[in-house]
Amino acid sequence: MRATHHTLTAVLLILTATIAGAWAPQPANDSRNIVIPQPIPTRQVQFLAYDILIDSGAEPLAAYQIELKDTQSHARIVGIEGGEPGPYNEAPHYDPKAIQAERVIIGAFTTANAPTGKVRVARLHIMAEGGTPDFATTITTAAPHGRAFTATLTIQPTSKPSGDRQ
Repeated sequence: MRATHHTLTAVLLILTATIAGAWAPQPANDSRNIVIPQPIPTRQVQFLAYDILIDSGAEPLAAYQIELKDTQSHARIVGIEGGEPGPYNEAPHYDPKAIQAERVIIGAFTTANAPTGKVRVARLHIMAEGGTPDFATTITTAAPHGRAFTATLTIQPTSKPSGDRQ
């Protein structure tokens, strides 16, 4: 009976060791535990500046309002400067919270010396991620005394550094 008892004890010890080994942590070099980090996708980021020009022809440009929206959702507006020296030298009016999206409405007016012809009314600074922006625009213009007229809007990339208003 002692031999059976010793045999039973040996079997139990082997079974316990086998079960404990299966539950034990695996060594670090076990290929089942290797985590290979995947590259984080990156998007190309560019800082760009665009001049906003209005050509009023022979009409004096007393006031304007422009809505700009990036239809590709690549642009985040990071700043808006004024235009060329003259009545639109100061930055146009806009909602500072609105420039945190892809859309903004800017506007300005002058009560004296309204310019005619093509004039740069603002410079738009954007951070573009993943592509080039494609702007959809709406413009409203007025001559002195509030008379509406049609003008031509141009948005063109500029290579001039920020703060350079020449």
